[in-house]
Amino acid sequence: MMRLGPFELCAPIAEGGMGRVWAARHMESGAEVAIKVLTDAGARRPAFLRAFTREVISVARLTHPGIVSVYDHGRVPSAPAEGRAPPVPPGSPYLVMERVTGGALSEWLGHVAWEEARRVLEAILEALAHAHARGVVHRDLKPANVLLTRAGQPKLTDFGIAQPLDLEDGEVLAAGTPGFMAPEQADREGRALGPWTDLFAVGRLACVLLGGPMSVPRWAPRTPVPSGLAAWIARMTHPDPVQRFQRAADALAALRALGEPTCGVGEGREDPSVAGEPAPDGDGAGRGAFGQGAADRNGVVRGATPAAAGAGSDGDLERLESAPTLAEVPESAWPAAARDGHASIHAAPPPLPEDWRRIEAEPTAEALRGAGLGLWGLKALPLVGREALRDALWSALGAVHRHRRARVVLLQGAAGAGKTRLAEWLAETAHAAGAVEVLRARHGALRSAGDGLEGMLARWLGLRRLDRASVVTRLDEVLLPWGLRDPAERLAIAEVIAPSLSDDGAAAPAARRVRFSGAAERHAAILRLLERLASVRPLLLHLDDVQWGSDTLEFVQALLDAQARRPLAALVVCTVREEALEAREAEQALLTRLAERPEVETHHVGPLPPQEHQALVRGLLGLEETLAAQIEARSAGNPLFAVQVVDELVRSGRLEHGPDGYAAPPGVTLEVPDDLHQIWMHRIESFLEGRPEDDATALELGAALGVEVDAAEWQACLERAGASVSSDLVPALIAQRLGRPAAGDGFGFVHGLLRESLERRAKEAGRWAEHHRICAEVLEAKAGPKDLARIGEHFLAAGRYDEAVACLSAAAYELESMSEALKARLVLARREEALRRLAPPATDRRWTQGWLLRARVGRAAGRLDEAEAWAKKALEHARQLKRPEEEAKALYLLSVIARYRGATAVAWRRIRESDRVAERHGLEAQLGYNAKEKGWIRLNRGDREEAIALLRKAVTALEAAGDRPELALSAYALGVASIQAGRLDEARDHLLWGMRLYAELGFRTPQGLAISSLGDVARMQGRLTAAERLYRTAERYLGAAGYGHTIYIDLNRGLLEMQRGRFDRALEQLDRSYETLLQQGADGPAGAVCAMRLPCRAAAADWAGFDRDLKAATERLTRSGMADVDIAWPLGLAGDLAAERGEQGRARQAWALAFQQWQALGRREAREVEAKLAGAG
Repeated sequence: MMRLGPFELCAPIAEGGMGRVWAARHMESGAEVAIKVLTDAGARRPAFLRAFTREVISVARLTHPGIVSVYDHGRVPSAPAEGRAPPVPPGSPYLVMERVTGGALSEWLGHVAWEEARRVLEAILEALAHAHARGVVHRDLKPANVLLTRAGQPKLTDFGIAQPLDLEDGEVLAAGTPGFMAPEQADREGRALGPWTDLFAVGRLACVLLGGPMSVPRWAPRTPVPSGLAAWIARMTHPDPVQRFQRAADALAALRALGEPTCGVGEGREDPSVAGEPAPDGDGAGRGAFGQGAADRNGVVRGATPAAAGAGSDGDLERLESAPTLAEVPESAWPAAARDGHASIHAAPPPLPEDWRRIEAEPTAEALRGAGLGLWGLKALPLVGREALRDALWSALGAVHRHRRARVVLLQGAAGAGKTRLAEWLAETAHAAGAVEVLRARHGALRSAGDGLEGMLARWLGLRRLDRASVVTRLDEVLLPWGLRDPAERLAIAEVIAPSLSDDGAAAPAARRVRFSGAAERHAAILRLLERLASVRPLLLHLDDVQWGSDTLEFVQALLDAQARRPLAALVVCTVREEALEAREAEQALLTRLAERPEVETHHVGPLPPQEHQALVRGLLGLEETLAAQIEARSAGNPLFAVQVVDELVRSGRLEHGPDGYAAPPGVTLEVPDDLHQIWMHRIESFLEGRPEDDATALELGAALGVEVDAAEWQACLERAGASVSSDLVPALIAQRLGRPAAGDGFGFVHGLLRESLERRAKEAGRWAEHHRICAEVLEAKAGPKDLARIGEHFLAAGRYDEAVACLSAAAYELESMSEALKARLVLARREEALRRLAPPATDRRWTQGWLLRARVGRAAGRLDEAEAWAKKALEHARQLKRPEEEAKALYLLSVIARYRGATAVAWRRIRESDRVAERHGLEAQLGYNAKEKGWIRLNRGDREEAIALLRKAVTALEAAGDRPELALSAYALGVASIQAGRLDEARDHLLWGMRLYAELGFRTPQGLAISSLGDVARMQGRLTAAERLYRTAERYLGAAGYGHTIYIDLNRGLLEMQRGRFDRALEQLDRSYETLLQQGADGPAGAVCAMRLPCRAAAADWAGFDRDLKAATERLTRSGMADVDIAWPLGLAGDLAAERGEQGRARQAWALAFQQWQALGRREAREVEAKLAGAG
């Protein structure tokens, strides 16, 4: 017979439309195997080859006793020139699999007792949990695809249409078996596919395994079953994926909880959840257990044969397989448990096992010597050793489960040490147990389309490569089941994933747009979504290579800061490549801050200890001892180094099978490069050998696009470069462990070092700049807010500095308009670099424009020293070159910075200088901005009337200029000034106008501030119920900005309770605000709270507390110069209450401070308090 490598074909055992399955044996061991060969010419069509490749890739990643093992794959070699024709055509793709000889589950339908049926279902669910945790959905689960060993052990097979979960927008074959296909499989885009898709098929499989003739959706079991089984099946097979179990582990836990059979043969219809059919005649005596029975071929049935007529016959299965899918069945026909939403995504998941060792999958079939080279690049490598680190990770996850609060683990180490593999191990193991929801964020030295938090959410939600309108529509469908019923919350997530441009107002109506007031608000939107997800099961956030992710690290800080008010059940695992961190100042500082927090633990991932490293190397393919020892010595405990050496040996053909395992051929010396970069360069050249030059161009262009390569971007770049990529390039890249699957036909480089090595290759050949020019021009054609900075970076790398400066400037302006100051700072630093390389003359306006923008962004980021330095540099440059417009802007910025510092005298002097320049040169627009700034200064100094006059002037100028954001801010400021001046009706009108303007622009945080101020107006007018309602509304809006702004809602509610005479409740609210303000270092506002608490202290006769608060209020208000109506009246009330209780000295002190406040505000109430002081002597 014919040989394929170490296997000998014996006889065909199955045949299909596209190929044949052969019985074969491993010649050295005699082990029986099955070899699937695609023999039909039609099977060579690209779609079928892709499906076959997908099966190989999918099943090679899986190592579970409940899944058929694979040993090798390849193509049938050419036939010898002479001799008879081979039994399989040369060039045919083949896959060598474990041979399972006990038949298929389809042979035993309706002839299985409940105990055995449950065991089969449990085994299937355990195997699916393993597959789903590794991102594989089977999509064609049916009785014929569940094989049985002779001992009755089920094994899943035929992953030919399996769909990787992260390829949500790739080609999805509309395949499957009618009757077992879930409704969402009709969607060719496959965005709704997930573990629940396979669980639907398991539910239908349970029906036919236990039941008689079945018409969808009614079912009656033909064997005694637990009374809850019908409801379990109804939940598994609900038409709506949201209403099914979401994980195989969830379904498994519910199945095990069903208990013993209580419902007799044909009695399933008595369960109110399921409408059954009459059972056939018989008492069930023919049902038995796997491992028993006279036939004994599989030991399944006692006293019955596989061909027994009735419920389990092939004819019945054929009727089921040709039945309509449940998408075609009206919901009214469904069982009550399914119709009424008995199940949903919000069901409690199973508990986390105490020890990960209890749930590690058992080893699969033993490796066959001489086999496996064809699968080498696809097989999942084992995680060897690292038990102490695994225990620490599992312990941290256990703490999250117990306490429902976030924790962070930093895994730091050199490239190739195994940091990412550890994080992946945790994700896979915990996911299979149903213990976590896993979200992954990737980061690269060159930012790619799928990087960062937005890429993480887009992947999890199935939104990659959708335009903004489609993202918004899809989010409405996906997020409603998670409880995000407020459209603004869903729009906020849309803004994270697909942000709108600042001038999109006309294209995106206010009702369909939310804009952020800063990174804190964007992070808060992500946190709210994560809170919803964590309400079902804890989260595991795997944040990879955060040394390139400053925004992601800022988000982690925000997540931990929010724990006091909004605990989140999440374990955040960050991997950090230490040598790449050295040049990343921002990320270094953020990681240092994180590491100091008590919720964060840091683990160094060093080289593997010698014994563990030896076990890893010698387990790779079964290497001969001498060769393994050489690799161990050269790789020095670095797992990636060792794996890449073996990869290179495999791909270069320098391994041959011998009696002691794979070894180098005689006379061949093992040459190992000195470092990982050299290894990657060897791998690249080996991979490209014999391939068209265009394939090399394609990989280098991919490297220029980033670690994860978007298919559409890549194809467009290839077209512009005039390159034609080989159809097998990406599959081969994945098969040789150089790439990993990504969205659509895209791919990801398996490691950042590989991308960097391709970059080095292109640079050495002088091609790198041209690749970046192509990338920049392609991305320019579809520029959005997220793309502008990427385009600028590509132009910078291409040496096109003019274009780089223009793009990075546009990106910085856009980020500033989105209140993304920290991101804008980084972009502006790169703009400065581009401008320095361009080296225009000092008279070039772009120098000053950049410095002014850096000053604005620095101020917005709270870096006032930095902002002041840039503004002064711009001022000096503008004066030297006699540029009045830039001079006036620099002076305006210096005024704003001084006001933020509380230096109102300096601020006033600077803005008057700006006025003089603007007036002298007719800069009307600048005068409008100056009027707004002067209004704020006067408002801070307590001169409300002048502030109102200036702000009215600003409103007129800004309305004429068409600057709606600044106009909205001025309207809001007018409202605040009018409150302080006691003009409450005017204040209401201004605040409503500002609120409407902000609503049109899509800004929710300023809307919340305006609504809160409207609550103040209502409170001061004595409309306390209306005030409470407005504060509640404001809290909802301000919660979108993080949790800092809601402090002021607490303050206002405290004042509201005080006005109602509920001093104990008022004190509770004020105390909460005070602690938060102290943590923030807000000295003036903390002093204001001390003043506000004085009436509560006096009402409770807490005179020690009264004295402490009075002292703190006096000191802090004097330092800050704060004056406010809501400070003044509580001080007056405190004096009145103290006087009523005979505490005249304390009353005089409180009145004196109240007098200072009213006087600073220019209010008539100052005379009333002065009279009390005079009367008290």
